[in-house]
Amino acid sequence: MSAPDLSSARGLAARIGGYCWIEQQFFALFGGWVPSTTDPESKLLLAELGEHAGWRARRWFEALPTAPPGADSLVLAPAGAEAVLAAAVQAGQDAGDPRGRLVLAAGVLLPALAIAMETHLASSSTVSTAPVRRLLELGLFDIGRDRAFVEVSGLVSVPTPIAADPVSAAIAANNGLFAPG
Repeated sequence: MSAPDLSSARGLAARIGGYCWIEQQFFALFGGWVPSTTDPESKLLLAELGEHAGWRARRWFEALPTAPPGADSLVLAPAGAEAVLAAAVQAGQDAGDPRGRLVLAAGVLLPALAIAMETHLASSSTVSTAPVRRLLELGLFDIGRDRAFVEVSGLVSVPTPIAADPVSAAIAANNGLFAPG
């Protein structure tokens, strides 16, 4: 399965549904790590990252068409994204230091989503897809702020993703969170 054609209404709706699905998964993943994270500051940051992903997911869902079969039917995993999320779940469980989860969230997963959004924004029309462009811009701002907040916390240094990391490797194997068309 390839990435949706962003020049068609159906393809754009599929892409928006994909963003919604990914953000829902980030909400569940980051929030799911909170109870087993022992460091209070890391716990707070993970909770905030999860809350922001949930907020962004809601914005994407609101942008989906409501005509039958309905918005829920469009919230689907992009091709290959499930493998990336499975690797992230495993890496989060394997992280001996809870701060490793922050690096995974802010240094690997959120940047991969930002790359997909930046690529989409660069190829979108300022006229025909203005509302989607606004959501992309808001999402990129929010993700950038989250990454900076984690970095400024002093708890971790957010690195550039390393190819040897299993989650980064899964992202690379998929050519990002959205497989190219």
